Amino acid sequence: MFAFLRRRRRHKLLQQPIPSAWRPLLEREIRYFPLLPPQTQEELQHKMTVLLHEKAFEGCGGFEVTEPVRLTVAAYAALLLLNRETTFYPALHSILIYPDAFVAQHQVEDETGMVWETEEVEEGESWAAGSVLLSWKDVRRDKRKFDGRNVIIHEFAHQLYDTADFFSGDAAARAAWVRTFDEHFEKHANSVERGWRTFIDEYGAEDEAEFFSVVSEAFFEQPVKLRQRHPELYAALRSCYCQDPVKYFDQV
Repeated sequence: MFAFLRRRRRHKLLQQPIPSAWRPLLEREIRYFPLLPPQTQEELQHKMTVLLHEKAFEGCGGFEVTEPVRLTVAAYAALLLLNRETTFYPALHSILIYPDAFVAQHQVEDETGMVWETEEVEEGESWAAGSVLLSWKDVRRDKRKFDGRNVIIHEFAHQLYDTADFFSGDAAARAAWVRTFDEHFEKHANSVERGWRTFIDEYGAEDEAEFFSVVSEAFFEQPVKLRQRHPELYAALRSCYCQDPVKYFDQV
């Protein structure tokens, strides 16, 4: 019953008129927005409506969450959901935004089985427990240019990966996706281990989840270069996201 009511509520939200104030703000703040076809721009804004309604936005460390902040985060989060049915990041409940990089605590298990508490300075994190954490300073940095770095895309790609909500194809297509993804992850991890220079961010060698996030950043931010260097991986991501960002950048 709850799932039915949620679907009905989302359907109503997706039918609501888009606020007229959104477009000028998105055109000013989101460099990606003008690249999208008009129909895709409309879909993006409708999916933003659902995210803004269902997810809580909270400021941390004295940060004030304004309307432009909420719309910026929602726009990039919705970008990953275009052209397909989606469950709108089902495990995600809150988006915590800090003014700058923040200190996060992690538990690390060593080779003897001992667990240690460590502290690391982060610009973003995704928690399976239901939160995404973002540094607004780094979000603003990433908005300036398409350089393959986008902390919002990175952390929301983690949410997709953790909930397996990133591929809607049939069993054969999914098997092909897994095979291509695994092969490229292994090649990337081996290249990083050997100290070779890679187009894909070295951080992707950490594990499969980080690889998915960094290649998602490259897919949306530097699609032409990604397709040139890793055509099979680009094609797999195109199937995964039901988008072809190279076409967006044809007009740049």
